Amino acid sequence: MDNNSLNTEQQFKDVMVECRGLFAKKLHDYSASWRILRPQSLTDQLFIKAKRIRSIEIKRCAKIDEGIRQEFIALINYGIIGLIQLDKGFVDSVDLSNEEALKLYDHFAEEALQLMLKKNHDYDEAWRSMRISSYTDFILTKIQRVKELEDINQEALVSEGIDANYMDIKTKRVVKEMLRQAIVNICRLVLALVFIFSGFVKAIDPLGTVYKLQDYLFAAGVNLTALPQWVFIVAAIALSTLEFILGIFLLFGIHRHIATRLMLIFMVVMTMLTTWIFLADPVKDCGCFGDALVLTNGQTLFKNLVLLICAVVVFVWFEKIVRFISHKAQWVVVNYSLLFVLVISMWSLYSLPMFDFRPYHIGADFRQGTEIPEGAEQPKFETKFILSKNGKTQEFTLDDYPDSTWTFVDSKTIETSKGYVPPMHDFMVENRATGEDLTNEVVKSDGNVLLLIAPDLSSADDGNFGEIEQIYEYAMANDIAFYCLTASDSASQHNWREKTGAEYDMFFVDNTTLKTVVRSNPGLMLVKNGVIVGKWSHNTLPTEEEIGGLISKKQPVLDMRHSLIRRSLTIILWFVIPLLALTLADRLWAWSQWGKRMTRIKRLKNLRLSSKRIENNKEE
Repeated sequence: MDNNSLNTEQQFKDVMVECRGLFAKKLHDYSASWRILRPQSLTDQLFIKAKRIRSIEIKRCAKIDEGIRQEFIALINYGIIGLIQLDKGFVDSVDLSNEEALKLYDHFAEEALQLMLKKNHDYDEAWRSMRISSYTDFILTKIQRVKELEDINQEALVSEGIDANYMDIKTKRVVKEMLRQAIVNICRLVLALVFIFSGFVKAIDPLGTVYKLQDYLFAAGVNLTALPQWVFIVAAIALSTLEFILGIFLLFGIHRHIATRLMLIFMVVMTMLTTWIFLADPVKDCGCFGDALVLTNGQTLFKNLVLLICAVVVFVWFEKIVRFISHKAQWVVVNYSLLFVLVISMWSLYSLPMFDFRPYHIGADFRQGTEIPEGAEQPKFETKFILSKNGKTQEFTLDDYPDSTWTFVDSKTIETSKGYVPPMHDFMVENRATGEDLTNEVVKSDGNVLLLIAPDLSSADDGNFGEIEQIYEYAMANDIAFYCLTASDSASQHNWREKTGAEYDMFFVDNTTLKTVVRSNPGLMLVKNGVIVGKWSHNTLPTEEEIGGLISKKQPVLDMRHSLIRRSLTIILWFVIPLLALTLADRLWAWSQWGKRMTRIKRLKNLRLSSKRIENNKEE
């Protein structure tokens, strides 16, 4: 690029700074009120400004204290407004914030600069030899051409007329803009669906999110005992609500500027976090999708990098996100979605998760869940021997084991392939007093077993111990085994017995496993012939009739599956369908208004054409 081009480019930018400054001040005073203007109105305004410049040039004086320079600035700003209106169409009410309007202004100003630089390359800045009055005439000629097109052929207005006369770049932008809008909205939908799903699965299992947050903090060296449990619960609900609402905002195109900013910040933080997880491996999985979809740390990092790219795209071109709901109706979507996710979270916290994606769900068989099926891939191991000779230490395998001149030092066995891992591999019931493994007796034998699941008896809710005692007495009277499974020490077990008068046996199971079995402390689980047929929170303990009904039914698991289908249909009925109905009604209303507006425009156009024909006939 030569010095003249550099000087011209800087002069252009200096002029645009002045024009933009005036544009910004008027935005502050009037907002983007020009969004209601049709292109014809802008053409007339441009025509008036250009005519005044020509008049002042001819008369060499002006009675109003606004010189030619101010009118040229107005031409530039109205020209850019015209490009924005052609790109986005006119509306009945202001739909752009001042920030969005300035961003569009800068976009078209930059395109004008690039077009000028290209033409300078071809014409060697021949325009510098022209008189200013010639520019005025050329501008009036182009505006007059647009007016003629508007009066005679409205279709030419959209396809080439105004575009060719406002700025000769519209045709070149069409494919590029369509592609950009498609990419932005694909990224928007990917982010929206992922965040809605992630927020929902966290909302239906707030305690699971609590446990994952505690895993992160423990890995970071934070003292968990310094924070009360309610802090983690509030954080878990807030996280699920934020993800769900951000997804809803992007899906419907609500508060696009704010939503895309928050989305980008969120993804930057999450990508940094998952990078640390991938490198340091402090937890097995990130918990991004709860237990519904478990990803490895590497898969999580890849997923977040893809989502980060999508977040950058929607942040840069947020104005390209298509709105599916109007400004007037969006408050309904926001508040209804917020109410829905909070109610789901609170109910799942009070009861149990509406959908159980863990290995210990209703219908799971302990015998199948703890065994390796025939033909399954077996774990593979390799033993390495550490030997020394003449002060040199070296590792060997069985295949290259050396002769007897080497001295054995040590050996180690490493797992080279994990193979098939049973989903309930970590469930083991132990009698701590005798060291006996009671897993088969407790959950794998034929018969009915009621299990009180209490990961930590010292913090377990004892408000319903009376109901638990009644269930225990019912079990004893009806030949149903009853055990308490806990990870608590003997002192905590003794305190629990003192507070509640418990007489049932207590056995040890790993704390993490128990938290996975039932999201309640304590919770109750009914096992029939090794199959889980019922699970309850301490807030929703079953009646004797309910327990008896599950035991007497021949296919209780099938009934529970029907219950899951009913829950899914309930979500669809109470959330999905209302939002779909609202969106459809809102779009039909918007389309009807658009149809009425087009009818009015067509009517006005016909009137103008008729008037012009009458005038032509009179002249003849």
